Amino acid sequence: MNASVSRWLIAMCVPAVSVYLCAIFVLCPNDVDITFYLIVCTLASAVAQVTIIQCLTYMVTPITWKLDWDPDNCVIPILMSISDCSGNAILLTAFLFLKHMADPNSVGQNHLH
Repeated sequence: MNASVSRWLIAMCVPAVSVYLCAIFVLCPNDVDITFYLIVCTLASAVAQVTIIQCLTYMVTPITWKLDWDPDNCVIPILMSISDCSGNAILLTAFLFLKHMADPNSVGQNHLH
């Protein structure tokens, strides 16, 4: 994959996740507290996930070509399975960090209701 395309995809995930965060804050103002750590963890998680998927795509696709397999039939299911697992691990890490920082959005913290 072209390096400029990779950088563009990583850069685009920040505004996309920012819109998602704004939607959450507007639609559920009483359920989520806007904190610095929540925003940083969410953006960092998105960038990490996109970076991991791009690296895996860059490594797995040439292997499927060498094996004379169709990348559409092989790479996409592999990447989606790995992205589900890595995404869950990244989110767990983010929430553990939020808990460590005593953020009200973390699991196990008392929420303002």
